[in-house]
Amino acid sequence: MSDDETPTDGAIPPRLPAGNLIIPDSDAGGLVRVLPKTTYTMTLVVNTSQDILLAKYVAACRWASGLLIVRLHAFTFTIASQQSFLVNVYDASYSDEDPGSDFITNPSTPLATATIDSRAPPTARLLAIPFNTTPPIGAQLRVVLSCVAGISVGAQSITLGVDLVGRLSK
Repeated sequence: MSDDETPTDGAIPPRLPAGNLIIPDSDAGGLVRVLPKTTYTMTLVVNTSQDILLAKYVAACRWASGLLIVRLHAFTFTIASQQSFLVNVYDASYSDEDPGSDFITNPSTPLATATIDSRAPPTARLLAIPFNTTPPIGAQLRVVLSCVAGISVGAQSITLGVDLVGRLSK
């Protein structure tokens, strides 16, 4: 369907810009591959963080709930002192009227967060974090990997894969 056609099921087609980090066909629900197995290694300054955008716009306007799935293939912390990785899912919205602006909910309140912390590393290799309609899911979702350095500096490395599962509203 082109952007000018009207969908027959009454849904509003997502009008997302072409390019990397955009998953426009995800509105039908089901499994959405956000990130295949990938390794990130970084060294940060004390008490800083770095964000890596994994998916800028995942169409989700017909989703009633979802599941963030993180597959941990490997992770290392050089110094086990307040270092962590966070995979966060946020409500986001693309605007044709202002395509250069980022519209995202408050970064301190993600819909879902998977945490890999040096002080209490997860024993499971699969993290499944549900999110639902409290608050309601917006038109699109954004997925971000954050690397956080605490009071000590050292190299951090993580190899992970990330998926979203969308459950359609009735």
